[in-house]
Amino acid sequence: MLTDLRRDAKSLHSSHLEAVSTFTESYGFMGPKIAKEPRFEKVWGPPGTGKTTYVSEQIKKAVAEYGKDYVLVMSFTRAAAEELEGRDLELPKGRVGTLHAHCYRALGKPEIAETKIAEWNKENPTLKLTLNGSDVDEFEPEMAGGTHGDRQYARLQLLRAKMIEKPKWPVEVQSFSNAWTRWKQATNRIDFTDMIEMALTEVLVPPGSPDVIVVDEAQDFTRLQLSVVKQWSGHAQYTLLAGDDDQTIFTFAGASPEVLYETGDEYDSIVLSQSYRVPRAIHAVSQEWISKVTRRVRKEYSPRDADGEVRLLHKGNYKAAIPIIDDAERYLACGKSVMFLASCSFMLVPLKDAVKGGVIVSHGVGAKGDHFLLNMFVAL
Repeated sequence: MLTDLRRDAKSLHSSHLEAVSTFTESYGFMGPKIAKEPRFEKVWGPPGTGKTTYVSEQIKKAVAEYGKDYVLVMSFTRAAAEELEGRDLELPKGRVGTLHAHCYRALGKPEIAETKIAEWNKENPTLKLTLNGSDVDEFEPEMAGGTHGDRQYARLQLLRAKMIEKPKWPVEVQSFSNAWTRWKQATNRIDFTDMIEMALTEVLVPPGSPDVIVVDEAQDFTRLQLSVVKQWSGHAQYTLLAGDDDQTIFTFAGASPEVLYETGDEYDSIVLSQSYRVPRAIHAVSQEWISKVTRRVRKEYSPRDADGEVRLLHKGNYKAAIPIIDDAERYLACGKSVMFLASCSFMLVPLKDAVKGGVIVSHGVGAKGDHFLLNMFVAL
């Protein structure tokens, strides 16, 4: 798939900004000084429709209406939180962050078990873990290997995220859980899921007692996380959930669109239907693909006014990267951007190695997670 990815959130086309601004002006800000009772709003934003712009506009109106100290913004990932922070929201430090970060601060910044895995491994060699890259702001660890401990840890966190009762867990998961819990208690630590579970029972009022709560990337929140949001929203006057069920990514961590569907009839639903990024060819393929999902919110969604291009490469794959890079060279030569996108980060290793080896030496490369950028979009 090919598309121009040069439009970042800070340089949206003027028509995009004007359209979203007009939409938010016409809809208005549903805050408590306008509504007679608390309001709940759910915004569905398919790719390129200006969801982040819409959310940031609502946040700015909330700040103007209630003051910067009474707005709390959260997202699933740190990247999304940073994206919103870059929109000049004028919110104090700590008012925008991941749900984990808000819970961590509300609980008094306890020591996190996943940051001390070396100690766990020394005391529990048969349940060795290979967690990498965990921090209190974003729980998205990568397993460096596939140990027995890794598998049981992942299953444990998934079951807890789905709020499945312990008696229903597999025996081996219960056994791991018992050992993991004993170690946490002995070292006076909590894990990432504890942060959310404890917030549900101990942090009954959202941090700072905000009048407005804004949740971005809501489709990737788990049942446990949305339970915290629901509890906190009962103390606010306006709650906004923004996301797109068709873009749910973190199902492996417990995310499920069904949970978002269950938020209730009290939420007004809005669909941002015009894409300002996705051209017709890519839009057509994506809609044919996603239509195979039977359990989803069907929404009006239109492409931007451009043909675009979709090609199937018959040479090369993630194990044989050179043909893919050779094909990308012609777009680079025309000044285009190329993004190599894979479902798992390990699939990008041969591509990165080829680039580092001098296959492409004249173009800048940025890399993070499951993609790296050379100016185009290639799905592997």
